[in-house]
Amino acid sequence: MLAVRLDVGLALRRLVEADQTMAKSAAPMRCAIYTRKSSEEGLEQSFNSLHAQREACESFVLSQRHEGWSVISTVYDDGGFSGGTMERPALKALLADIDAGKIDVVVVYKIDRLTRSLFDFAKIVETFDANKVSFVSVTQAFNTTTSMGRLTLNVLLSFAQFEREVTSERIRDKFAASKKRGMWMGGNVPLGYEIKNRKLVIDKSEAETVRTIFRLYAELGSVRRVKAEVDRLNLRTKIHSQNPGVTRGGLRFRIGHLYTILRNRLYRGEIQYKSEIYAGDHEAIVELELWDTVQARLAANAAIRRSGKSFKEPSLLAGILFDGANHRMTPTHAVKNGKRYRYYISNKLIAGAEKGRKISSGEGVRIPAHEIEGHVVAAIAAFLGDAPKVVAELCRELVPGQASDVIRRAEILGNELRTTHRAELHERIRSLITRIQVNADSINVELRRSALIGQLEISLEEVGSDPDAILALTLPCELRRLGKEKRLIVAAHEPKTYPDTSLIKALVKAHEWFGLLRSRSVDSITHLANKEGVQRTYLSRIVPLAFLAPDIVETILDGQQPIELSLDRLLASMPLPLDWRDQRAVLGFPAH
Repeated sequence: MLAVRLDVGLALRRLVEADQTMAKSAAPMRCAIYTRKSSEEGLEQSFNSLHAQREACESFVLSQRHEGWSVISTVYDDGGFSGGTMERPALKALLADIDAGKIDVVVVYKIDRLTRSLFDFAKIVETFDANKVSFVSVTQAFNTTTSMGRLTLNVLLSFAQFEREVTSERIRDKFAASKKRGMWMGGNVPLGYEIKNRKLVIDKSEAETVRTIFRLYAELGSVRRVKAEVDRLNLRTKIHSQNPGVTRGGLRFRIGHLYTILRNRLYRGEIQYKSEIYAGDHEAIVELELWDTVQARLAANAAIRRSGKSFKEPSLLAGILFDGANHRMTPTHAVKNGKRYRYYISNKLIAGAEKGRKISSGEGVRIPAHEIEGHVVAAIAAFLGDAPKVVAELCRELVPGQASDVIRRAEILGNELRTTHRAELHERIRSLITRIQVNADSINVELRRSALIGQLEISLEEVGSDPDAILALTLPCELRRLGKEKRLIVAAHEPKTYPDTSLIKALVKAHEWFGLLRSRSVDSITHLANKEGVQRTYLSRIVPLAFLAPDIVETILDGQQPIELSLDRLLASMPLPLDWRDQRAVLGFPAH
């Protein structure tokens, strides 16, 4: 019996020694533990869900120590982040360390802690595979290096994504049902209310501020003027108390904030869900008559802004201009040195900028407003001055005497369009145009035949063609990039000169600064830069423009340089060749 015990003890000792030998011989495996919790609830506790997940993962890694596994010291915890997105700081740090070769195994408590999206998981596994990193779920044993392990993982992820989508649908349905019953569903408490028993209750002092804003707009009709008056009265935004001793708000009202207040149906005692309006279970602050007055004025002012009539120099083509991809082009402007520069820009570019997405040059255009407006007006005037075209489109059924009267009136209208300031003819021109599309090789202008007939005083009975039909004009053109914008080249209406003030100022400065350096009026380029109040690098780029060929300088001063030649392109071509013939070739000037 003793011999049996000795044999068993010896066997156990050999097993332990073998285990220790394997642990020493196994390649070390650096294990990173990733934990996640969707909500922040409970994270302030001394032992929370993240700690529990990490403890379970550490225990699993400890059980694999004979394989050389060990936990690295870096902590990857995402508390309060959804598994439906990859925008998580700890996950980003984990993937970055994997790319840096710092990790061999990623350990999680459950697969859905890493992600609940199949699409995101595919991207994560791609990173794992590229860096030969294994992946382990403590409660769901599988190996991602095998096809069966991948299949198991995808099945589990499918259920995780299904669970997330079902949960989202359930929340959305509950939210919609609650809104239909007029219930307040949380968020920032609006100015004028406070929360009691999870319901909106009027705060009397703040409610008076809201009523004041509505009364001021009904009286003044301008949000900017309302802001000025609100600032004068020292009215402030709502103060929100967060953690004990921490508050936010109590600031001056911004223009956008005032617009939000004036449109907020909560103040009428209503709840809006998407496009539907429901009666709320809270009390209204603004009475119906005042609300209707304000909404009517807001709608009227919005219509005026869309048409562009509210500006000293109105946007003639607002709402009717489209780019080649049928994206509406919105009027915008920039102010430089007190001067206002107007543009039309594709909505595609605006939407991309708002989302922080870089849009390729082929997805939208930005063109100077005065150019496209000038070409369109010139095209209409040219049509009105072309007697054969006027006769073909409008006078085919008229007797010669009547036709000659129409031709004369068309010529007069065309001259008015050419010579009168467009702001004065805004309504008249707008009534003629129904749509304009700017393509890469043409500008298509669609005119209302009925409006043209009316302005030329032609009787509808005397018009042979359909008076409601569209009259289409096409202008061949070319879109060329100039800096950040594109310029239109229309042969029939192209201006003879393109004076570029930035180019001209740069040339003047180049010769002035080179003269100071040549006469040794300054000690160095650095001294000159400090004296002029500019960066040394900028001055060093401008001075070489003093060596441009004289005919190139003269052409730029006359505004007859190639339209695509901007200051940015000129500086990007530096260093310019010293040979004047080579300069002309580089900058697109004709050879002499």
